[in-house]
Amino acid sequence: MISHTLKKLFAKDAAILRIRFGVAATLGLWAAPVSLPAQTPTKAPLIVERVVEDSVLVATRQALEEGYDTPEGALEPIAPQSEHQPEPADPPSAVVPPRDAVEVSDLGDELASEDQATVSDAAAPRPIVAPGDVAAALLQEDQRVAAAPFKQIVAGESSRQDLVQLWGQPSDSRKTPSGEVLTYQQERFTAVEVLIEEGRVELIKAQLEKQSQPERLAAKLRVDSIDPVTITDDESGEVLGIAYPEKGLMFLLTTPAEGLTPLTPQFVTHIVLQAPDAEAFALRAETRPRHSYTKRLSDLSQALIIKPDAAYSLWLRSDVFLSTGQPVKAEADAKLALDQEEDNAAYRLRWCETLAAVARYDDAVLETRKVIDNQDAPELVKAQALALMGRLASLGDAQIADKAIGFHTSAISIADRLATSKDATERRAAKQLLVDSHLAVAVEVSRRSYDDKSDVVAQWIGRASGLAEELITNDKGSLELRLKVARVALETLANLKPTKDPGPWITEASDAATSIVASTDDQLLKHQAHWELGQAYFNALRVSHTRREADRALAYGDKAISHLTEAAETADAQPEAERLIGRLYFHLGAANAVHKQDHAAAVEWYDQAQDLLLSDAPESELVVPRQLGEALVSMGVSYWNQGQQDKAVELTVQGSEIMQQAVEAKVLDPGAMAVPFGNLSTMHRKLGDTGESAKYAALAAEARDASSENSESVANRRSNGTQRSASTTNRDRTASRPNGNGQNNGGQNNSGNRRTMLR
Repeated sequence: MISHTLKKLFAKDAAILRIRFGVAATLGLWAAPVSLPAQTPTKAPLIVERVVEDSVLVATRQALEEGYDTPEGALEPIAPQSEHQPEPADPPSAVVPPRDAVEVSDLGDELASEDQATVSDAAAPRPIVAPGDVAAALLQEDQRVAAAPFKQIVAGESSRQDLVQLWGQPSDSRKTPSGEVLTYQQERFTAVEVLIEEGRVELIKAQLEKQSQPERLAAKLRVDSIDPVTITDDESGEVLGIAYPEKGLMFLLTTPAEGLTPLTPQFVTHIVLQAPDAEAFALRAETRPRHSYTKRLSDLSQALIIKPDAAYSLWLRSDVFLSTGQPVKAEADAKLALDQEEDNAAYRLRWCETLAAVARYDDAVLETRKVIDNQDAPELVKAQALALMGRLASLGDAQIADKAIGFHTSAISIADRLATSKDATERRAAKQLLVDSHLAVAVEVSRRSYDDKSDVVAQWIGRASGLAEELITNDKGSLELRLKVARVALETLANLKPTKDPGPWITEASDAATSIVASTDDQLLKHQAHWELGQAYFNALRVSHTRREADRALAYGDKAISHLTEAAETADAQPEAERLIGRLYFHLGAANAVHKQDHAAAVEWYDQAQDLLLSDAPESELVVPRQLGEALVSMGVSYWNQGQQDKAVELTVQGSEIMQQAVEAKVLDPGAMAVPFGNLSTMHRKLGDTGESAKYAALAAEARDASSENSESVANRRSNGTQRSASTTNRDRTASRPNGNGQNNGGQNNSGNRRTMLR
């Protein structure tokens, strides 16, 4: 590995850049990080800093006030909008250098013919020399992974016997902990050292007679078309060298420790040749821009060809897979990495993220709790785990879901401290987490029964937008952030009733996606932009459906299909994606059924939606289905209208059972059951089954009574002043925290039960 190489032959021991983590306090087992009162109609938690931006939830028109009147005896579809938003539930090959590669023999001639390099030399590099030198050797298939030979010796392949036979006896030799080092005096080099391990040449280090500018030397050696990776010291940040992974080539540089100031240009003092190294590819993948998905994936896949069990490379590759809609592959890599380093909190968290992405929610809960409880977990990892726990909590019943915002505000509290870190990797990840957590809180507020949620959602979205733009402008953030903010803003609009015009946000999403696609040749990045934009159009469809703008809804739906189809080429088949497509098809059908009374067209969409909505997923004690039941009941109306009575009854019964689960979990008002029970009463009466009709009529009446009682209870609580207000006096930079510091005030509980862990 590179760090091992440097320690063997570099003038002073130095370690390659590594991710370093701090230590954070432990939180209680699946206890919420903050204490939240029971969910009642209330005002939403307000962020402290009100950010006013032109693109933040700007509405140009008002929604229509009430729904349609339902004729007596007619079947009733579920209202198009609920307060609760459903959540989705090659073998390794040896790398052998070519035997017929051109010999690296004339590097000395190259350097001896030029004066001492200066900064101005970079503007006028010397012409490329004739074959027979190192440049010609490296030119052959310059992107192919193969060690460059040096005077017919290939590091990682040639034996000690080959070396002595070709170069003769060394002028000096010495034993080191890493192996035997042989020193040769070669023409035009100050010295050439060769490391021998177990009878094989592992590394060649040649000191140049004259130092050379890195860019100029790279051009001479024909490696300037290869993306280099800079090697720095962990503690000082000092640049030690530049590596070209495909060729096993590394330049060692002058350093401030040798009498130079930090601003002095650095020059190459040595070249090092070794077999292509997995760590070099992994380091390059890590230091590339996060959104360079294809290049990062290529680097990491090459690293894993060289070293299939490299945990760090597996961990990094799982992140690329997870970011590009490939969670099945991501989960496999994350698990392999964790199997090798079970105490690594970052590896465990990545596995947790992938478990959630493949709908193994209960396992994700258990494993995320382990990360939160790990006293040695880095602060950043701890914050990311809290945010993940918030997303998982939002899938549960009312008591569990009520803790989601607390988890997110705790994550925000930690990330806020890390957002000014001097470590660029940590700082950018913290800023990314701040954006994600603010958006998550906005979604949570939008789907709950708060009095003032529209205004508060706008503030959380506005804050997220400001954080995203700062990251884009000042810290190498991608336009994907702007696209994500727009997509989530549309999701919150879809949860509001009445809601606002989606136009400004869909324009922002479209502009961002168009810019991303136009500015890159990275197919994975393009596909991800299409996927995000497809989701944005889907949410715009939902908003227009609520606003009863049928034609606009259908147009948005067509665009959603177009973009999601474009993105599907590289996506894994997995439950969350399937349910997204199923929901899209359902809403297209509902727009035809409700607004155009075109049940024939609706059924065509519903036929495609059913299997996707009802696709098998791992059983979960945590997840409570929300709008799925309502969707099935609405489908039943159109199937009945089209003469498919048996299917209509089947879907309505199935939907009512799922809705009842939501009622019992307190995420759906009991009065909502009046619709499926009323529909079943009508269906059975028209089928001649008066007994079943009467039974369901009675159940519908009970549901309406329960809804009335619930409404009176809410009114009484409000009149008694028990609602929570957005205008809290307990504020800090990012979010209100009920206990004043955003920390967990729950007790320890190690039972392992999913519900206990979330409570």
